[in-house]
Amino acid sequence: MLRRTGASLLVVVLGCLLAAAAAAQPAADDGAFSSADFDLADPAFLAFTDTITVLGPAVSASPFPVGDATVTVVDLDRPGAPGDLAELLTGIAGLQVRRYGGLGAEAVPSIRGSTSAQVQVLVDGLPLADAQDGGVDLSRLPLARYAQAEIYRGYVPARFGGGSGAGAVNLVTRRGAAGGGLRLGAGSFGEASARWEQALAPGGGAVDVDLLLHARRTDNAFGFRDHNQTFANPDDDRDAVRRNAGWREHGGSLSGSWHGPALLARWRLNALRREGGRPGPVGAFESPHAALRRDGSDLRLTLSDPRERLGLDLFAGREDERLEDRLREVGWDPAGVTTSRSEQLYGRLTWRGGRSAGEGAELRWRLSADGRRQWYDESVPGLSDPLRTRTTLEGAAVLEVLLYAPRLTLRPQWRWSRLEDDFPALPALPWLPPPPLAAPHVHRAASPVLGATWEARPGTLFFEGHVGTSLREPGWIELFGQRGGVQGNRELVPEEIRSRDLSAQLRPTPDLHLRLAWFRTEVQRAILWRTTSQYTSQAFNAGATSTSGLELEAAVGRAQGLRLQGNLTVQDTRDRGGDPVYSGKDLPYLPEFESALEAALPLGPWRLGLSWQHQAAAYRDRYNSAADRIPARSLWNVSVARDWRQAGRALTASLEIVNLTDADVYDVAGFPLPGRSFRAGLNIE
Repeated sequence: MLRRTGASLLVVVLGCLLAAAAAAQPAADDGAFSSADFDLADPAFLAFTDTITVLGPAVSASPFPVGDATVTVVDLDRPGAPGDLAELLTGIAGLQVRRYGGLGAEAVPSIRGSTSAQVQVLVDGLPLADAQDGGVDLSRLPLARYAQAEIYRGYVPARFGGGSGAGAVNLVTRRGAAGGGLRLGAGSFGEASARWEQALAPGGGAVDVDLLLHARRTDNAFGFRDHNQTFANPDDDRDAVRRNAGWREHGGSLSGSWHGPALLARWRLNALRREGGRPGPVGAFESPHAALRRDGSDLRLTLSDPRERLGLDLFAGREDERLEDRLREVGWDPAGVTTSRSEQLYGRLTWRGGRSAGEGAELRWRLSADGRRQWYDESVPGLSDPLRTRTTLEGAAVLEVLLYAPRLTLRPQWRWSRLEDDFPALPALPWLPPPPLAAPHVHRAASPVLGATWEARPGTLFFEGHVGTSLREPGWIELFGQRGGVQGNRELVPEEIRSRDLSAQLRPTPDLHLRLAWFRTEVQRAILWRTTSQYTSQAFNAGATSTSGLELEAAVGRAQGLRLQGNLTVQDTRDRGGDPVYSGKDLPYLPEFESALEAALPLGPWRLGLSWQHQAAAYRDRYNSAADRIPARSLWNVSVARDWRQAGRALTASLEIVNLTDADVYDVAGFPLPGRSFRAGLNIE
């Protein structure tokens, strides 16, 4: 029903947009491209990156980029204590963030009905996901390091490498200290944060060096209404306090660049330590005494010619994790201390170019080759697992064809990858013998995508569409198992993700921007977990899913006046597998309706803000049990900020109230979120 209704609505709205655009444009303007519109010597042209506009003070610049309708850009560099990545990304059309508690708790993204493993998380275009489970916990990424987040829905751009999937979250690091600055924050439940940045070598010359230091902590001991995971039965509800959920982290980045006559070099060195409790799910599975510590460091080096036509990216990273579980509250592993280490090396060679293709067309392209090597080993009390390795080789080709007269742009892209794992499977339970060593596990895959943009009326009406197929490789836990009751399955093959979307964007005036998108995503050979004994489970390619829906986004307002920005997502998510028990049921954790609204009003040096987010009810199980249904949730936040500027210095003070109505809110995954809380911030530049 949703699919038919959505398609009809899309046709009607697209027709209205086209009629409005025709009325808004002079008939004499044919809007044809010309070669003067493009400069092939321009490095920005050759860089072949999507045109993006940051969501920020100037709404007169469109928040919806033309050239890739699947992307939304979020400004992360906000004053005060702006929450965490998960909080800032919640409310984006087509994106759900599954949170497992309050500030800094585990959080994983889902895009258009996907699993977290089907979403690529990247930093400056380089993939972060390790081979262990294929997903990325957003809470591991310190907010202080990033300026923007780019959300790609429906497919992963081939230029990113690192595998494909249903979408991507690309984090853009802060570029330069801009003279330096200090940012302080404090809030409810023991929250405190600090960020200091300073230019160690002046920018504008051949060499610049910047230092960033950051620290943050919270107790997360917030009160909540414990529904005992039985939301349909109020008789067992009680008031409780979240236990063992506090954490603290500190780290820094040293970055710089060198501009030579024939070489441009950029580098960044990061280090981070995070430690705190490991609280576990609410109910019978809490772990009030367990503690977790992570130490991570990485180095990235980028070399290119001054025009950035030919580039080389090199990356090396390492993370050590220590879980202290003296009372055996976590899993089936023996009591004591479990340690693990993950390491990776990554390299990417890129060639960008462009040329004229006659009087009426131009071409630009990007070719890349990637290589990645990952290592992982783990030790539990009395046991040591074998070293795990994964080697990935990838190639990608992206072409952009610009046709002047019809104002049409075609964007075919193609990715090929070869993946090899070489280590023995692990016993599902500690007392079982290890399986024998088998031959290396090898996967090969190709992922094509075709995109197109038609500028129907110059600068006013744009139509875009994408169709593609991508693959999600199984992770090590799925393929080879894990101690604690997980059996490996070497017969697993990649999940196949088929996606398509069509969108229209209307800009009738500089202060009004609208975008409507229809999408459909189908997953074949979806990996599901089955119980194989009283204590063990195993992954199989036994599932199939489909998600279809509509996304509506709008922005209106002037730079110096009231500005409104909001979105609405309606989606139908279904199990399409062959099991009659689950076939046709809603997919768990995915609400069928979401909406968000932000309002900002500048009043001289003051800025007032209001935001509202709503999610419909969602199931937590594949069977869609009525007793296992999370209620709908709504959150209101308000904020106020004041600026002082004098003699080239700037001071900003801010105050925000989160969950203004003190709503009893659980995330879709069934974990409690804090009630009414406060945050204050001070920013000195």
